[in-house]
Amino acid sequence: MSASMVSSILIYYFKNLRKNKMGLHLTGERMCAMSLNMMFKALSDPIRRKILLMLKNNDMTAGEIAEGFDISKPSISHHLNTLKQAGMVMDERKGQYIYYSINTSVFEDVVSFGMELCERKIRK
Repeated sequence: MSASMVSSILIYYFKNLRKNKMGLHLTGERMCAMSLNMMFKALSDPIRRKILLMLKNNDMTAGEIAEGFDISKPSISHHLNTLKQAGMVMDERKGQYIYYSINTSVFEDVVSFGMELCERKIRK
């Protein structure tokens, strides 16, 4: 899949979102730009990409995630917050711990739409 196709898929996906992370309604263009910026910012850092790969297998606490890195726990929290703002990670309190999980629906929707575009192109 080419970079322009991925970009088109992401633009389509985020234009069709109706709320930002605070639940405020935004216009399609503004929401698209904000969401794309947050998503690309989240993916731009190798630590955040590694966190996503770690969460691919199972939910983890910030402490468990931090064990896989040689950086401070506040830095891990910052990275998790960036991923949450981009909608790529969700958190859930279980007792005294907060468990983080990957939000696969964001990735599934983008990939699904991309596959639909590819099918259309093949059929023509």
